[in-house]
Amino acid sequence: MKPVKWFATTACVLILSACAGTPQLTQKPVEIPVHEIAKYWLPEVSGFSYGSAPRQPGTVIVRYLVDSEGDIYDVEIVKSTPEGLWDGVVRKSLRNTTFTPSPLNKARVPVKVTAQYDFSG
Repeated sequence: MKPVKWFATTACVLILSACAGTPQLTQKPVEIPVHEIAKYWLPEVSGFSYGSAPRQPGTVIVRYLVDSEGDIYDVEIVKSTPEGLWDGVVRKSLRNTTFTPSPLNKARVPVKVTAQYDFSG
């Protein structure tokens, strides 16, 4: 491959991969509790299997960004009890979730969501 062609190809790949990892924001995100998400975004969860889930009950409080394209970014575990036990389940679930704008969200307003997940074990 000629050096110029190789450089152009490499540059395109780097630019595209950088774009894929950056949230798309049409405006500043609005902070909301999870029970208000349907006012802005409707979840689409693709199925997944976690394997053997922990047998102990637990709670995970997580905060994440739904950008203007309905993709999830900046997943942050705020609190986890017992620490770390259910974090993987929550993270995997969020990786398999995308959102479509609700009829009320024609402007595709991005949101920062705080949610609590309780597990019975």
